[in-house]
Amino acid sequence: MELQLTQIGNSQGVILPKTLIKQFGFNGPIQVELSERGILLSPTRHPRAGWEEQIRQAIIKSGSEILAAEDSEWQEIWEDEDTSDWTWDETR
Repeated sequence: MELQLTQIGNSQGVILPKTLIKQFGFNGPIQVELSERGILLSPTRHPRAGWEEQIRQAIIKSGSEILAAEDSEWQEIWEDEDTSDWTWDETR
């Protein structure tokens, strides 16, 4: 796909088609990475996004019944915990 640079105030930018925005989940801040090949744009993700699923997969791969039991106990505690007032320090 080829896009054109567009004048935006005193700068230039690229306007992304709506289909790309939807396809890649851009709905807020965008992460920009520079490389020798060009610029990579990706949606900014919460730093801990996906951790719970990764831990579950590690437990399954380990085949450990002990870990699975501990996970079950943790899940019970987690479900009872009121996390409505928790906040993340995004500066770290």
